[in-house]
Amino acid sequence: MWQNFPKETALALPIVNPFIPTDLGIKAKPENEVKYPVRIKETDLTRLWHKQDTTFNKPTAVFYLQMFSPLVYANPRTVLKANLISMLCGDALNEYAYYAREAGLSYTLHHSTQGLQLKVKGYNDKLGTLTQRILETLKTLVIKSDRFIVIKDMLKKSLLNIKTNQPYEHARSYLEFALLEPKWTTEEKLLFLDDIELKETQEFLNEMLSPIFLEGLVYGNMTSQEALGLIQNLENYLSSKALLSSEFPKQRLVQLDPGIVRYYARVEPNENNSNSAIFNYYQIGPQSNFRSSLLLLLCAHVIREAAFDTLRTKQQLGYIVWSGTMYLHSTAAFRVVVQSSVQPPEVLDERIEEFLISHAKTLESMSNEEFKNNVESLSVILLEKPLSQYDEVNKYIAEIQSQQYVFDRAQLLDAELKTCLLYTSDAADEED
Repeated sequence: MWQNFPKETALALPIVNPFIPTDLGIKAKPENEVKYPVRIKETDLTRLWHKQDTTFNKPTAVFYLQMFSPLVYANPRTVLKANLISMLCGDALNEYAYYAREAGLSYTLHHSTQGLQLKVKGYNDKLGTLTQRILETLKTLVIKSDRFIVIKDMLKKSLLNIKTNQPYEHARSYLEFALLEPKWTTEEKLLFLDDIELKETQEFLNEMLSPIFLEGLVYGNMTSQEALGLIQNLENYLSSKALLSSEFPKQRLVQLDPGIVRYYARVEPNENNSNSAIFNYYQIGPQSNFRSSLLLLLCAHVIREAAFDTLRTKQQLGYIVWSGTMYLHSTAAFRVVVQSSVQPPEVLDERIEEFLISHAKTLESMSNEEFKNNVESLSVILLEKPLSQYDEVNKYIAEIQSQQYVFDRAQLLDAELKTCLLYTSDAADEED
């Protein structure tokens, strides 16, 4: 009877997962081992950085790619179309992304002020396969009407939901709007979203990908030759023209005049949230000035606990009280953030200024021993070793995004910090 039993067509083995790695070997250390990423390619179209991991010794890697396009952040409409395209590409990749995740690979694709950003991470053996699939999907994407409607509705809901963010988050957004040019608000984007059509989004996709400039980083268990092969495959597939130097997307930061206080006030967009928030921003100067950047870090380190203790614990202004450094457009600043349900922003500002003035006197009267302890504590933080490949690569990506490329920033800051110890030592000798 069993010999003549009909086959069950509903039962079948799953397809072969194309992203399952077959090579989990660790690459041999390069002859010329480097501590930080090095530039291994520079053309009119591409700049590529590479560092082979010799610390964590895992069969994994990270590929970061910035696709520069001046069209993406030109106006609110282009921002929305770029956003829709990245979401539609992710939607089209859902099936492949599932198999990739099951095989230990993942990716993110989103728009930025400079263009599109792609990050792929996981087992290095099939990292190139997934990257190629993503770029293929992006370039050949044919937007379907039903999916366009769904994704556009998702984007609208996402933008509307920003209204429910916390007041301090809104304060941060409005601060960036006041300081950065260009910078488009959520309200401006919502004005244009309903009018965006499928046809213009499809046309924008083709325009967005040429001309472009590619800047990437390959980090992990991949050799420089493998990194070069990966980027060359992408160049060949995209077949894009190179941006002219004058076409690169540019965003500017307002330089604040010393001694002049400027206020930018907005009504909290969520009428159901009774909290107020203030985001005090004290612009210091270019992040490339290591002396001022170091002194800012040291001051922020010394002030942090006192600010929390004074403004939150003692004065009980609110549960959200932060202070520390902030970097916009490679410019260093100090920030104090307070969200309160008991005081309006005007009072919060007064309390913050009173605290900073009073604490300046505390810093002036600090003993050499206490100052030395703070310096040594900050040094430990600066030189803290990354706990994983991803911790390390994110620092490198931040340098590439800022286009400063100071990959040994922590070490340089620590070297500058040591001069503070020498100063306190000299001062102590003079006192003796």
